[in-house]
Amino acid sequence: METFVVPPRERPEWKQLVNGQLQYEFKNYAFKVFIFQLSKDIERGKRTVDEAADELYKLCCKYEYGVREDCKNIFKN
Repeated sequence: METFVVPPRERPEWKQLVNGQLQYEFKNYAFKVFIFQLSKDIERGKRTVDEAADELYKLCCKYEYGVREDCKNIFKN
């Protein structure tokens, strides 16, 4: 089985996902809903883009197996 490591937090894709700059058709519905909620929080001023990207990164680290396929496709390079 192939080893998967969550991409570093410094990658620009984290911010692009939460602020809507990076569009992707998610396989994991919960992942999609979480990102949508983070985007709404940014719009409402409840979080900054950096805070939202940090939350997304933490979620991916915690549930690495569940988000593996989506992350592999989003972070291809």
